[in-house]
Amino acid sequence: MHRMASVFFGIVIAVVVCSVATTVHAQVAAGTVMTECCAVVAMDNGDVYFSQYLDRVNYAQGPWTLAYNIFTAGGPRSRVVGVGGGLGAGGGTALILTSGGGIYTFGTTSGVFNGVIDHPTGESFVTIGLNCSINGRHIYAVTDAGHVYRASSNGWEAAGTLPTGPTPVSHRSWGSLKTTYR
Repeated sequence: MHRMASVFFGIVIAVVVCSVATTVHAQVAAGTVMTECCAVVAMDNGDVYFSQYLDRVNYAQGPWTLAYNIFTAGGPRSRVVGVGGGLGAGGGTALILTSGGGIYTFGTTSGVFNGVIDHPTGESFVTIGLNCSINGRHIYAVTDAGHVYRASSNGWEAAGTLPTGPTPVSHRSWGSLKTTYR
């Protein structure tokens, strides 16, 4: 009876350990941006870390500290996939993008939920980036299906689709395939 009880408790402990192990997720950096006063790292779970510059001549880096979690600003929770823009001397806005299309602007003490980019159901955003051009600055976001969106003065607008769709497959019958290789 004692041996059966210890085997039972061994199995229970193994199941609990496996259950906990599958729910633990290490944080992964989703993006970085340099601001006027500090460097910023956004993690995939929404945590935002800041490191102040100790001097602005050599940009000596100070210690990293957790400032807040972007999801305290509201909005639907989903994995953070990138950071775009920047708060440099020329102005601009730094944005955090989630896989669900959630857009957040952020500062050193808190973030602001700005809404969700309207996109087709079933697609997830995978990246966001800043394009500095002669005519100005544009921030782009891209879905896993290649749909590109651009921030404008009117919000987010569709900016085309990348020509990287699925590889076409020829639909041949099984009989045709057998005949080819006889």
